[in-house]
Amino acid sequence: MKIEIPLYDIKIKFYFDYDLDKSINKIKRKHKKKKLYKINKIDFDGIVIGEFIPKNKLIYVLIKKTDKGIDVDTLTHEIYHLTTKIMKYNGFKFNKTDEPFAMLNGKLNSMIIGKLIKNGEKLCHPINKQIKIK
Repeated sequence: MKIEIPLYDIKIKFYFDYDLDKSINKIKRKHKKKKLYKINKIDFDGIVIGEFIPKNKLIYVLIKKTDKGIDVDTLTHEIYHLTTKIMKYNGFKFNKTDEPFAMLNGKLNSMIIGKLIKNGEKLCHPINKQIKIK
């Protein structure tokens, strides 16, 4: 999935894959890199890679798929990191209000989840017993 946000002068490339090694290797080959920052071994379910922002105005988001589907918790967690990278790149800071961050985060979550549903992707949302909603 590719997203462009002209207002923030940024492009985002999503990889949803059962094997994140494959996605990371694709990115390394594309950018002729031996190593991506902070990635020593694949022991995560999602990651936002922002090291290509300055040169390419590009952010990668990798989300692991499982037989149960794409974990909504992981997806929204990584979209939050994506939001902060976009806003930081554009010079925004948490000052008196975090509303610009919240607005972008809400739009990204809504549009990305909507696109995944439209594409027929399975989403999983495990119950967390630490948070009770009645």
